[in-house]
Amino acid sequence: MSRDIQYMLRAIDLAKRGTGTVSPNPMVGALVVNPLGEIIGEGFHQKKGEPHAEVFAINNAKKTSEDLSECTLYCTLEPCCHTNKMTPPCTDLIISSNIKKVIVGSLDPNPDVSGKGIAKLRENGIEVESELLKKECDQLNEIFFTNMNKGRPFIHLKVATTLDGRLASSTGSSKWITSSTARAEVHSLRKSYDAIMIGKNTLRQDKPRLNVRSGENVIKESVKIIVGNLEESDLKMDLFNDPKKVINIHTNKESALLEQSVHHNGDWQKTLKNLYGEFKTCSILVEGGSVLLSSLIESQIYDRFSCYLAPKLIGNGPSFFSSLSHIQMEDVQKLNGFWRTLNSGEVVFEGAR
Repeated sequence: MSRDIQYMLRAIDLAKRGTGTVSPNPMVGALVVNPLGEIIGEGFHQKKGEPHAEVFAINNAKKTSEDLSECTLYCTLEPCCHTNKMTPPCTDLIISSNIKKVIVGSLDPNPDVSGKGIAKLRENGIEVESELLKKECDQLNEIFFTNMNKGRPFIHLKVATTLDGRLASSTGSSKWITSSTARAEVHSLRKSYDAIMIGKNTLRQDKPRLNVRSGENVIKESVKIIVGNLEESDLKMDLFNDPKKVINIHTNKESALLEQSVHHNGDWQKTLKNLYGEFKTCSILVEGGSVLLSSLIESQIYDRFSCYLAPKLIGNGPSFFSSLSHIQMEDVQKLNGFWRTLNSGEVVFEGAR
């Protein structure tokens, strides 16, 4: 493995420390290496509105060496060059610090930056190499890339099912299909997303809290998105205690019960683009029931899919996907992914459309 790859892998690890805290910005890691191959400064983007990874890396490097003219900066994402944001352009700091060379992982899909950051560095005499570990760096920011390229939130479907493909029993009982190990992992997964989405039937049946917990300790109150027309009685649930944390996707032509709402006319693409545009919801973990999951799968509006498969049999009960189409086997939706095993004995399929 080359040193360049080792340094970029380190930058990726740094970037991941911003998981769940940087939205709507991308996760970015950076480090400065001197001519001896020593890392003399590193950093990552920690929170929206705070300094970018390059700033931390360069400022930390300056504590070790006043002269960075022979140093190389490794960055997982192309440095920004525009001023229409809360922090100054990273390219200006890199240029003023006399950095000799910059090695970049991903090109920034933001049209305000895309290619312009690298061009500005080169125009000022800095050597630039790009797309080192591009696949890994792109994967790091799949949410940000979806936002920029598709103008909608990144959609991750999460399902817990029995071996015979059931979400619940015929009586509606669904607690708990999976083990405490699987549920703890899901709460960790929730932390990475701006919002959690369920349908109105799941709301009424399970009365979920939809927050991030460790045991009974609440770590994060996520935004809750409820799909379906609500009734006055629904609003008495604890989930609605903070109206600013709840968004309703509804089909009411006149009005919705919640101030934060998005009208849905059956076109998921349009609805999600409106949701992203109005509320800047960048990523959604969907934990809905059969109706909601089937609707999104049928519309092919999802980016990632996780299925927790428990070694249990229920028999009669709803499946997570009930297609209305009569298709041939060669036309089924195929997922690319892999299986992994939890220490509880359950297996998880992680896939993407």
